[in-house]
Amino acid sequence: MPTKSRKRRVLNEAQDELAALNFVLKEKRYLTPRHRVPRTPSRVYFYLTSMPDSKFKLQYKLSRPYFRPLHLLCLLKILGSTDGEGRSADFLSVGGHTAESLLAKRCIRALNSLISARIEKTSSFPHCIGFIDGTLFPLLTRPQDHGEDYFSRKASYAINGLVICDDQSRICYENVGWSGSSYDNRVWRNCKVALNKDRYFGHDQYLLGDSAYQTPNVLVPAFKTSADVQLSVKKIQFTKCLAKVRIPIKATIKLIRTCMILHNMAIADPVPDDWIEPEPRIDFDGEDEDEYLAPVAKQQKTGVNF
Repeated sequence: MPTKSRKRRVLNEAQDELAALNFVLKEKRYLTPRHRVPRTPSRVYFYLTSMPDSKFKLQYKLSRPYFRPLHLLCLLKILGSTDGEGRSADFLSVGGHTAESLLAKRCIRALNSLISARIEKTSSFPHCIGFIDGTLFPLLTRPQDHGEDYFSRKASYAINGLVICDDQSRICYENVGWSGSSYDNRVWRNCKVALNKDRYFGHDQYLLGDSAYQTPNVLVPAFKTSADVQLSVKKIQFTKCLAKVRIPIKATIKLIRTCMILHNMAIADPVPDDWIEPEPRIDFDGEDEDEYLAPVAKQQKTGVNF
């Protein structure tokens, strides 16, 4: 028969084992290994692309080709309304932000398709919707706060800017304000267009840039040249073609700099007062005022616009 000291020792060992087991159980969230359950695939893609037309109409009481005309009607309602997007959304029985997103999406797609068609007609780049380039706007003096960040690769203090334009040198997007030490690809990766690719780019659409940019799926840069690496004939030919088609973005940046110079010149040497012709002033006095306003009232009544 075990003695009291042995019973006490066995009891203490059992308590230690229970305490250790309790500690292990508390450290583990699950007693058995957890197996990740795969998420059910979304049905939206199946509904929009793979579902047969007969079943689609049975489920939604509308055939698939009618969605584009409905979007067009909603867009025309929004553009022709002066009550604001909230009233248009309420009239169309859609969400509050649906009208705004629909307006932006359809307008951007329409403009991109026109730009892409013009660029493809004049060059060998299909689906291209614009050109991108970075530039430096030099500063006269070193900024007081974090001036070292504004020291650019051209050994001067400057502000970095990013510009996107179409084939007609029309500016589509600009991002100015980064310090001069920031390289072009960093500015691009953090801009609104790069962070919202699905909103600004359609299927297979892209921008053309120089070799300073990397190759994401929406930007096609030129090949980098170096003394150690010799480009192939095809790559050299591609780079030359890209340089020719990117002339509008170079011209756009030069126009921006020219406007800045003219702006500073106008401030430093303002236009003399005797060069400015004052606008003619019309003084109404009694019957003359009625005679002037009579044709305007008649025009508003008949609805005739000049």
